[in-house]
Amino acid sequence: VAREYYESLGFEVEDKSKLRGLGFDYLCKKDQQIIEVEVKATTGIFGEVIITKKELDNARDSNNDTALFVVYGIEFEKYDKKLIGVGGEFTILDNWLPKDSELTPLSFRYRMSLFDN
Repeated sequence: VAREYYESLGFEVEDKSKLRGLGFDYLCKKDQQIIEVEVKATTGIFGEVIITKKELDNARDSNNDTALFVVYGIEFEKYDKKLIGVGGEFTILDNWLPKDSELTPLSFRYRMSLFDN
């Protein structure tokens, strides 16, 4: 859905989702404009998605424009022994720059030291 949306606006869209550690899924280019798009999908209602630290860091630190493209309310149907996502609606947060007040920490990594006695 996200790819088709940006292509319909005349952007050249490169899928970067298989490259680990970039912090975004699509690199969209049109003329001098470059947008790094993070795509999230959920079966839930509009309101919250889980983002990684890398996605957060990229949204805050990128020299390019960033966008969060969220597809929500997706349902699944069984088709040829596979589950396929269907339906849903989408919203786009252009110039995405997450604020601390919009974030909730879900977990932390704790590094133990043998010398912390």
